[in-house]
Amino acid sequence: MAFKRLHKPRTRVGDQPATITIGSTHSRPGASRQVYLSISGKARQMLGDPAAIALEWDPDEWLLRIVAASPDDPDAYRLGKTPRIGITGIARELGWMWDIAAIIPVKPQGRTAVLADLSQVRTRKQVAA
Repeated sequence: MAFKRLHKPRTRVGDQPATITIGSTHSRPGASRQVYLSISGKARQMLGDPAAIALEWDPDEWLLRIVAASPDDPDAYRLGKTPRIGITGIARELGWMWDIAAIIPVKPQGRTAVLADLSQVRTRKQVAA
């Protein structure tokens, strides 16, 4: 049998949609879930590729705003090389229980913020309500 070389897909940040992903993972069997937020390259670019971000929440409209922030801000999450941050504490405070990862499109809001509409994302809290 002959082998065929598989080519690595080449995507550019400009070709990808601006999204965030919110999901949860288990650190080990029986452990509590850890909730994470991941920012796509395009969304990070829309924010100006900041060193840190802050999260703002509108509970009436279920809107999450992600704002570029100073790493010195006590409420900021530092962004490293990976676009993923842990938001377990905030998720518990808001009653979010993400069973399945959700990819949510974001829209720019000004020069240093993006807005994600979470009203269509179902969490256990919403299902129970």
